[in-house]
Amino acid sequence: MTIALAPEVEQRIQTEAARVGLPADRYISNLLDEYFARQDKVTTSEDDNEYWEKEFFERLDAERPEGQKLFPPELKGISW
Repeated sequence: MTIALAPEVEQRIQTEAARVGLPADRYISNLLDEYFARQDKVTTSEDDNEYWEKEFFERLDAERPEGQKLFPPELKGISW
């Protein structure tokens, strides 16, 4: 399969693939696998909202220093 990409998208893929040490085709394959796995998990709008809320907080926490979670799961409903 061949996919035409805008030059800036292709460059971004090349940059990100190099950053994680993968060839671009493998990086794209991994992204698609992850995307489809997520789609398989989301079945209802409620599930979708819960999934994206969890994903949002996990991504915020992933950018923080180790062990310093901004939104720890044990405080859900208490402080956020």
